[in-house]
Amino acid sequence: MSSGLPTQKFMVNRDKMRDANMPRDQASQHWETIRDAIFKIYNHKASSLSYEELYRTAYSLVLHKHGEMLYNNVKATTVELLQPIAQKILNTHDDEFLKVLNKVWADEKLCIIMIKDILLYMNKNYVPKLKLQTVEHMQTSCFKKEVVLNSMIKTRLIHRLIEQIRSERDGNVIDKT
Repeated sequence: MSSGLPTQKFMVNRDKMRDANMPRDQASQHWETIRDAIFKIYNHKASSLSYEELYRTAYSLVLHKHGEMLYNNVKATTVELLQPIAQKILNTHDDEFLKVLNKVWADEKLCIIMIKDILLYMNKNYVPKLKLQTVEHMQTSCFKKEVVLNSMIKTRLIHRLIEQIRSERDGNVIDKT
């Protein structure tokens, strides 16, 4: 006996979903949500974030062909946030310089992991197609360029490390961390 229901399975056409255009202003609003989250992550206020919602927002941007905007804006925002961090390191007294730099790098690694989790879909689908750096590699490169290779930080870093090596060779105990 027939139940009157169609025998074919219902299939979602993902290509139609992908082709449905997301207006530029909606994409900008989605980006602002992610940008705000990145700022909260850098300001140690990530506990208030919904990673599921942020992941869906980033997923939607990539799915609706706004991956380039998302990737480039994450990079620009990372650079923007690293500039005051570099300045903070520059303003640090020599005795605390290495400790502060080490702490900043530890904080940066945590931020990178949290942001990578939000942008997982972009990392798995958009980035490989265009042969771009993964989000974590891109952000690490930004840290290297904006902080470590900053000419004044680099000079101080080399000087402080050589000073520490000399001190240890002279028989002094140094903090190796």
